[in-house]
Amino acid sequence: LATDDGLLILPVDSGADLAAFRVEPTVLDGEPALVERWRVHPGGDLLRAVLLDDLVVVATADRRVVAYDLGGLRRWTLATDDLVLADPVRTADGAVVVHSLDGAVLAIEATDGAVRWRARTRAEADATPAVLDDTVVVFDRSGQMLALDPADGRRRWSRVTTVVAASGAAGGRVVTVDGAGTATGYDAGGRRRW
Repeated sequence: LATDDGLLILPVDSGADLAAFRVEPTVLDGEPALVERWRVHPGGDLLRAVLLDDLVVVATADRRVVAYDLGGLRRWTLATDDLVLADPVRTADGAVVVHSLDGAVLAIEATDGAVRWRARTRAEADATPAVLDDTVVVFDRSGQMLALDPADGRRRWSRVTTVVAASGAAGGRVVTVDGAGTATGYDAGGRRRW
């Protein structure tokens, strides 16, 4: 992970720690060198690590989601019932959305880690959620694509698609890629556009 101001954040010690480095001049000769700025141990091996604005959010093999600020200070920790194998995403109103393997969807307040709402897909899940405008879209291994309101988790729409291997939001569309590599674009109302 790389921040706009040049901080490089990566797993170290066989994936058990997360460390931040910055290129700085050395004291002795002024030559640039990679200098460790901080190191954290979120507990358990790191499964996912993402940079979400001013937070580094990590999912661990110990079924925890941990958030750090860019200075390495732990902001919050949340235990989950199952592993989180998809990247957490952030909504425009400040929630971190996590979709765990058992299908549980959690919206977590970015500031303090409080759970804003919970939802569930009908099957296991490992595809990254997508955030488009004011809609969170999650996917499960049965092909369900479920759109939720980021404020309260209410269901907006649902449709059945091919199983999603990758997803994101681009060009005003939710873009999915299936296991065969076929990309499909949907609008915010869930209508297939291409």
